[in-house]
Amino acid sequence: MAERLDSSNPAVPTAVMQMLTCFWKPHVIAAAVKLGIPDLLAGETRSSEQLAAAGKINRASLYRLLRAMCAMGLCVEISRDMFELTAAGEALRSGTSESLHCAALFFGTQVIERWNRLADSVRTGQTAYAITHGAQPFDAFARDSQTAKIFHQAMLEITRIHAAGIAGAYEFSRLGDLVDVGGGYGEMLCTILRKNPAMRGVIFDLPHAQAGAVSNIEQAGLSDRCRFESGSFLETVPGGAGGYMLKSVIHDWEDNFAAQILTNCRKAMKPGARLLLIEQIVPQRIEAIAQHEMIVMPDLTMMLGPGGRERSQTEFNALLKAADLKADKIIPTPTPFSIIDAAAV
Repeated sequence: MAERLDSSNPAVPTAVMQMLTCFWKPHVIAAAVKLGIPDLLAGETRSSEQLAAAGKINRASLYRLLRAMCAMGLCVEISRDMFELTAAGEALRSGTSESLHCAALFFGTQVIERWNRLADSVRTGQTAYAITHGAQPFDAFARDSQTAKIFHQAMLEITRIHAAGIAGAYEFSRLGDLVDVGGGYGEMLCTILRKNPAMRGVIFDLPHAQAGAVSNIEQAGLSDRCRFESGSFLETVPGGAGGYMLKSVIHDWEDNFAAQILTNCRKAMKPGARLLLIEQIVPQRIEAIAQHEMIVMPDLTMMLGPGGRERSQTEFNALLKAADLKADKIIPTPTPFSIIDAAAV
């Protein structure tokens, strides 16, 4: 039986208030990035007046934003009204090798908008995005190239954090060639190919991902071993590869669409081919620990739009079974993700 908290203890309402007010942090980050503050501070010590002039921003308001950034550890006021970026702030610059610039824009604008409709989504069972826009977020990508670019670059930036740990946890070299299904700009596949020089790969995604994927392939020096192929995994998947990888793809989709994607992969697989799902796995019991918070929050994000879910091992097994696939083993990685290694039944 769970321990009942003593609400008369001042620490309890204080903790709840901290939960209620943590919303401001992504707004501060997104505002700083949209105003270009991290780029304006790159390698410099500058005053709010200098930054305001460079960015055409109200100085008094900017100073208050900079103080909030200091409180969050994104920059430091080294002397009165003179600011420098911290290492965390450096991660918000654009165009750097470890940038989270587009991730800040994506989560701090597009995703956080959906969270305002959480109660409506729970009440109706609809995605918050559909309630607000009458469609699903992926539908916007073909119409709005900038929205698609921010999404794909954000996914690249997030994948980059965990890619090396995932690539080192599985013997990808035995697959020979690998199709990154719904791979976006292909950061996961590029990391695997760099580690395994005998392998070849295909990034498979919709046409709006092509330019970014080709650029990423070229920057990784992999043009001779990797290519982009456009298409919809809801219709078909390139055939004949030794392995099919879906990283953080299945969690985007409701069960019927997820099963269709896996079925299309199954149809494309040659005898002996492997299907690799790289996903977080929901434990049987959720506890109040950071590790579990990082599972249930993405689960609610999926519920809000595009409509998928984080799944338990049992739920993944059911999806695989519906596609005539079976998980042979689940490989943990030094990241929040596990690799579900499956084959045809």
